[in-house]
Amino acid sequence: MIDTPRTKAATRMAFAYEQMVPVEEAQKLERDLTQSKEANAGLMRACDNLERQLADKRSQINRLINVIKIRDTDKVYTDKKYNELRDEIVATREQRDTLAEALIEIEQYEPISENRFAIKSEFYWLAHKALAAVKGGSHE
Repeated sequence: MIDTPRTKAATRMAFAYEQMVPVEEAQKLERDLTQSKEANAGLMRACDNLERQLADKRSQINRLINVIKIRDTDKVYTDKKYNELRDEIVATREQRDTLAEALIEIEQYEPISENRFAIKSEFYWLAHKALAAVKGGSHE
């Protein structure tokens, strides 16, 4: 297989069996070679540029992935905090309602006896119930 068919075709025999290529044909081949080298250099620059763009895009994708991971972590944290606050609000409302019931009982209290010690004991029990409601079921 001939790797230079155009040169082989342009070759002529000269004196003493020396092979020669006409000047015009040699110049044409040299111009073609120069154009090919320039085209190759242009393609290499384009490849380098595309590789830089690809690296930039990969970097952007990695940054976005990290942002998404952070946002997902923040969302999980935020959802957890929201659920904790919601549960706390529900518990606070329940405590408020229990306290309100205990205070209504104190307001509407009518002693069942004339004994001051019994009355004081009944008020103590109602106050204990109200305090337990505020403290979440236990005043200790």
